[in-house]
Amino acid sequence: MNTESHPDASPNDDLLIQESAEKSVGNKPAICWCGCGGVTKHRFMPGHDARFHSLAKKVARGLATMPERFVNENARADFLKHHDAERARIAAKAPAKVGTSATQAAGGNVAAHGGDEPPQQEPPARTGLQPALLQDFPAGETLCIGIDFAWWGGGRTRPTQTDTLAFAQINGEQAGPLQLKRVDLSTTYNPSAADNEPNCDADASLVLQAVQEVMASHAGDSRVVLAVDAPLKALDRAHLPDRSRKADEEAKKGKKSSGNTLEFRKCDQAALNSLELEQGRTCWRHVWNVLPGAPLCPRVVALVKGLHGLGFQLYSDPATDISDRLLIECFPGEALWFLGALGKFAPFLPGETKEYKSERLRDPRLWNLPGETAYRPWPIVLQWVYQGLYGFADRDVLGVTEEVFAGWMADLTRHLLTDGLVMDTSRRKARRGKLLDDLVESVNCFLTAVSFVRNRAHVWVGDDPADGHIVGPGR
Repeated sequence: MNTESHPDASPNDDLLIQESAEKSVGNKPAICWCGCGGVTKHRFMPGHDARFHSLAKKVARGLATMPERFVNENARADFLKHHDAERARIAAKAPAKVGTSATQAAGGNVAAHGGDEPPQQEPPARTGLQPALLQDFPAGETLCIGIDFAWWGGGRTRPTQTDTLAFAQINGEQAGPLQLKRVDLSTTYNPSAADNEPNCDADASLVLQAVQEVMASHAGDSRVVLAVDAPLKALDRAHLPDRSRKADEEAKKGKKSSGNTLEFRKCDQAALNSLELEQGRTCWRHVWNVLPGAPLCPRVVALVKGLHGLGFQLYSDPATDISDRLLIECFPGEALWFLGALGKFAPFLPGETKEYKSERLRDPRLWNLPGETAYRPWPIVLQWVYQGLYGFADRDVLGVTEEVFAGWMADLTRHLLTDGLVMDTSRRKARRGKLLDDLVESVNCFLTAVSFVRNRAHVWVGDDPADGHIVGPGR
């Protein structure tokens, strides 16, 4: 690349710091290419490459100005490579947008230009369905954690009073083993909890402690991406009462009375609009029961506050800067719906992907049978588990090798066959429902975090990013 003739080059580029003093040679320390002044044995300090490349893309989109100086010519060439790639990507999309209603709906205003003057490019739309990240996720090791989070601290019986974490180290297409951890919340059970109070672990301290323990034993200096099955952010709606268990139950049953106490967030509405567009005999939309995200559950508020204290930054939209500890919200049902609509679950039908969730009281096939029939031979139960995760096996969804995914399924199988809340005492039978659901959906959240890290995830963002987001696997 001939950087001297680049149209955005600065006349002050001759003031570059001498490359010979800053280029890493062997183990000799070098100056970070981003220009922060930090000393490293690599090109960038941890995380600074993402910031540097994100700036290059913002310059290409007209959202930032070209730096006047670079540490060295190699840093400048690296910056311009990402800058020019972003410009080419925008230019390739521009012709399809001109004169379309999609551009107008996004607030775009395409003007005609004459001569050699290049047209001004609008920044990408910030609403609706988008790739989860505009920039590349930084290379290197990342600890991915998924949490199937009990919004109300579980039910009123001890076995249901758990949170479940699924986690593994990711490094490019390679990864470490999948591990699962149940967090017992029953020691904090409050039998007199009001309808708007959690049953257990009201301040989320037990699950926060579990997250700290996992990071202490696995994260090291690597990044952490934590995906939680819960709405984590919402605009204040002063006209709504505090969230309650009763309102959530009414919403699950489709009762209109819940509309007086709950509201769909902007991101919820964006996803719901797309649900309405789906058609066909094997419609996937019923696998995702979209619950209104506002107002937030008090235990969720406590979790987010505690994670902020641990250094986590809450993702907001595709332009989010990638911090060392990033928190995203996801919904396992949305993942099933999206991947199913893309054909990733074929040949399984929508109902087959959620077979692991069916409970005795909700399954007419079990009503006239003895109670112990809720347990089935474990090979059958494992089949239901695999059906619920099958759509993630596509390499385009996760960006890891087939061997890695197969290893994770083997790890999950070993855990299930030794889990006392799922297996009966003979270890020959297992049961589905809430206790199996916790494990499967924590893995679903974990795999969504992996898809995000491998830059293969999507996000639903509404008119206002402050009103939450929904990240899901697949593009």
